[in-house]
Amino acid sequence: MASVEVAGLRVLHVFNYGFPYIDGYTARSIGLVHAQADHLDGVEPHVVVSPFVPLAHGRDEAFRTAHWGPEAQVRAVEGDAGPRAWERPAVALSPVTSAAFEAGLVREARRVGAHVIHAHHPHYVAGPALRAAQRLGLPAVYELRCFNGDYDLEGTGGALDRSYGGLRGRWQNGLELSLAREASAAVTISDGLAARMRRGGVAAHRLFVVRNAVDTSRFTPAADHAPWRAPSNETEPAELRVGYATTFEAMENLDAAVDAAGRAAPALLKRGVRLRLVLAGTGRDWARIRAHVDAAGLGDVVELPGLVPYGEMPAFYRGLDLFLVPRKPVAVAMDTTPLKPLEALACGVPLLCSDLPAMRELLGERADTRFTSADAPAMAAGITRFAEAPW
Repeated sequence: MASVEVAGLRVLHVFNYGFPYIDGYTARSIGLVHAQADHLDGVEPHVVVSPFVPLAHGRDEAFRTAHWGPEAQVRAVEGDAGPRAWERPAVALSPVTSAAFEAGLVREARRVGAHVIHAHHPHYVAGPALRAAQRLGLPAVYELRCFNGDYDLEGTGGALDRSYGGLRGRWQNGLELSLAREASAAVTISDGLAARMRRGGVAAHRLFVVRNAVDTSRFTPAADHAPWRAPSNETEPAELRVGYATTFEAMENLDAAVDAAGRAAPALLKRGVRLRLVLAGTGRDWARIRAHVDAAGLGDVVELPGLVPYGEMPAFYRGLDLFLVPRKPVAVAMDTTPLKPLEALACGVPLLCSDLPAMRELLGERADTRFTSADAPAMAAGITRFAEAPW
């Protein structure tokens, strides 16, 4: 492999998807590209996106910056609608699309004069990128932000599962590890994921943890920020706004969060506090959560505003008194550290989080954070404690 100096380093980032999709994946992508362009002298990042179907559900056409927008990225396969109907990228069965993707990456790397290819998960994106780097004699970094196969192990905690989903999940995770072992260097976002990668045979001296971070010029407390204080002798109930923003997936445990609000609201109202739970976002679990709110008769307690545009997220956080992270203790949540709790903290909002290894690693022992088990009674008790004695 060729060696290069940092000065004048052109990095070709290969993402599964980019603008205009918005989720935790693209929020980290935005941060990486901006950090390299604005804070590393001599580093020139370029962005290319895959022809595969985006895993994100939310879109924000309005959020554009100097390094993020339609003019700041290219598609590796122009004019292609995506994988053929018979292809299955998740299990590495997409020969036609992957070959076209690899050829497009070779062309783009040559066009920009790339010195290194930085491929981002999942494996069906990184595989063609690593092959393109090999063809060009370039070093390749593979960044694994989570094990996508863990979604198939959702109900098992990663334990042995002989169902089709379990077999598929372990197969996908094996493909991720194979690419991480092959790459010139591997990057992940947490110590927990790094430990799994080392157990999977990734050499420790080629494995680096680059944690999630927040742009604190964008995510800041309101100028008139006032922490929640329990009401005293007020004639009108004080409103306590608890919120979460996420992609609506089963692992996020949003039905338990709704049930927690239903448990806490009546008792808090007797203490002069009106509870509002705001669950922002979209995704394949949204309709189920909407139906759950309606069936529980909690329309006056729970708000489901849908996707909050990324440019409006600082204002969303500033409108909350407490940020709740209700994630289940399932395989994909155990070691994958989220980004949104850091954004909330940067905006001055305290946290109540599920007690998971990833959350402990991310947040440690902070005065503005408390941990709870992920069941509705425990979360309700945590919300009630915050209302009475905020941290």
